[in-house]
Amino acid sequence: MLYKKLLPVICIAAFVAIFFLGFRGGDENWIKTELYFGMTKNSGGRVTQEEWNAFEDSVIVKVFSSGSTTTKGSGRWLDENGDVIKENSIMVIAVNQMTPELSAAIDSIREKYKLYFSQSSVLRIDHQVEVSF
Repeated sequence: MLYKKLLPVICIAAFVAIFFLGFRGGDENWIKTELYFGMTKNSGGRVTQEEWNAFEDSVIVKVFSSGSTTTKGSGRWLDENGDVIKENSIMVIAVNQMTPELSAAIDSIREKYKLYFSQSSVLRIDHQVEVSF
């Protein structure tokens, strides 16, 4: 008798779990990382396409071995004098299951870029996302 009373509750609970897990994409901890690289060197000059390609192939691809997307952009901000600064940029987007090791490797991309190309910063944005392949 108890079985007949619990059966509808079990069915509803199972339906709700399947419904919500189906829309969440299953696995958790998927992170979309965006990295913004300025193309003007603080020491003067610009990062060339050849320099960028070499950096992407030797550094970025090794960290985002499952893939990433690169897009060009144009950034603007105000400097300390209130002057508008315009700078070409490249944004790299990758979606991965984040681990402490991956997070540290992403930070190493940023540090290498700043060192190699005389940059003050590389912006990193992480978003938790739901994915489906």
